[in-house]
Amino acid sequence: MCALSMVSSATRFEPLAAALQHFEKFMTIRELEQQLLEDRLRLAAILQTSTDAILVINDRGTIQSFNAAAERMFSCSEQDALGTDLERFVPERFVGAYRGDFDRWRHSDVVACTSGQLSLSCGLAADGREFPCEAWAAQHTVGGHRQFVVFVRDITDRHRFEQALRQRTEFETFLFNLSSTFIGLPEERVDAAMEGGLATVGEFLQMDRITLLELTTNKSEMVVAYSWNA
Repeated sequence: MCALSMVSSATRFEPLAAALQHFEKFMTIRELEQQLLEDRLRLAAILQTSTDAILVINDRGTIQSFNAAAERMFSCSEQDALGTDLERFVPERFVGAYRGDFDRWRHSDVVACTSGQLSLSCGLAADGREFPCEAWAAQHTVGGHRQFVVFVRDITDRHRFEQALRQRTEFETFLFNLSSTFIGLPEERVDAAMEGGLATVGEFLQMDRITLLELTTNKSEMVVAYSWNA
């Protein structure tokens, strides 16, 4: 009787054990779905908060994704960009180089050539404005179809900084050369050296004529003290 009772009890709990196993599988699936959702939300946050433009195109160059930074950079809404060719954001003089890069990537092996810099050095906004940029591309396959993720960075501020630094260096060199013309120069030779000094100023400022005025002794009027013409 005891053995029979134990067997009956085990049989009675089999549906409960099966239900628990099913619940564990269900929870595992739910956890995976939750993790997948979180990964998607995390990726979406990265795409939308990135300061670089991030565009996804297919193997025909058609835009399939266009983040917020791309909207700002190219002055174009995502709605207007999706389904159009990325080439619309490439200045005409760079179209040939862009097509060469894209064809090379499209016919390359996905594993052998995963990412790299593009020849594109200037972007074209929808309003016709051009801006200096750097661009990279990475490729992958989704569902057997090749896709390209294109990253574009606007380097306008960097160019401005480099230009300001270059101008400052040129100005400091100009001042040094100009001061060298007159340092230690005897007073009787100053007038003769002024023409060379004014020529240096004219070349630096890209002027074709410079005139220096001075007050007369009685300070009643201004008269020409020195003059230079290119």
